[in-house]
Amino acid sequence: MFGRGISWGLDYFPDEPKLYFRIISIVLIGVTACALLLPVIHREVIRRFRQESLPVWDILLLVLYFVIVDTIEHHRLFAFLFVYDTARTDLLEELFELPFMFSLFAIAFLLQRNEKQTGTKTVSISHSALHDIRN
Repeated sequence: MFGRGISWGLDYFPDEPKLYFRIISIVLIGVTACALLLPVIHREVIRRFRQESLPVWDILLLVLYFVIVDTIEHHRLFAFLFVYDTARTDLLEELFELPFMFSLFAIAFLLQRNEKQTGTKTVSISHSALHDIRN
């Protein structure tokens, strides 16, 4: 989703140097990646991988749709399987992004439903959690 916003920025402000958009993407993606290094979030991710069942088929579909969208967008190795008319590349990309988004939603929905059924509390960064991180 961050890439989508950066792409739109390049479309709406084509005269601006691409370096600005590159810096924006590095900051946005970097903040998200660095958040995983926080001990509270890191522990929660590890706990979920160990204790919860993951929807493997949904994750495989998600990866498949992502590979297809990336192949269409960047004209990678198997693009000839999906793009017959280069004038319709944008349409095909958007159409394959829909099942990708639905797969993301399905995985998040299943994980949240499982969490609600088991009664597991979610981790939120509260004042006390920030105090624990500092100490």
